[in-house]
Amino acid sequence: MLGKLHVMLLLTAFVLSSTGCQEQFESHYLTIEDARQKGAISRGWIPEALPKSSSDIQEKHDVDTNEVWGAFAFNPDDVIEGGGFVQVPNGEIVRQRARSPHANWWPPFLNAGADSDALSKADLSYYRSDARGVFFMALRKSQGRGYFWCIQK
Repeated sequence: MLGKLHVMLLLTAFVLSSTGCQEQFESHYLTIEDARQKGAISRGWIPEALPKSSSDIQEKHDVDTNEVWGAFAFNPDDVIEGGGFVQVPNGEIVRQRARSPHANWWPPFLNAGADSDALSKADLSYYRSDARGVFFMALRKSQGRGYFWCIQK
């Protein structure tokens, strides 16, 4: 009987330890103002300079590595304001892609190690900011979709 109790205690400890140490967190915000009010921008999970019309914002971050990934919709006529973002060539993005966040909203061609030709053919404009960590943004104006990631803070 005592042996069974030890086995049950060990199994319980294992289950609790494997599920209680989550390092990645995912959030959804209806608008950029919603993200701001909930503190996602002040915490550095979402860049300040997303277009003002940004909506349907998906964000995932890893508290252990400080990596951040995000996707959002925006009005293609909107512009990036502030945040220190400057347009960069595809070549810089090839060297600065993120590891996969394992989220269905993240495009595989932005993952580190993905085919560079796919990145070039993706019809995206790329931006970089060093204002709060190293943030990158990719905008597909033709579809009003954007992506951001941070690889260092």
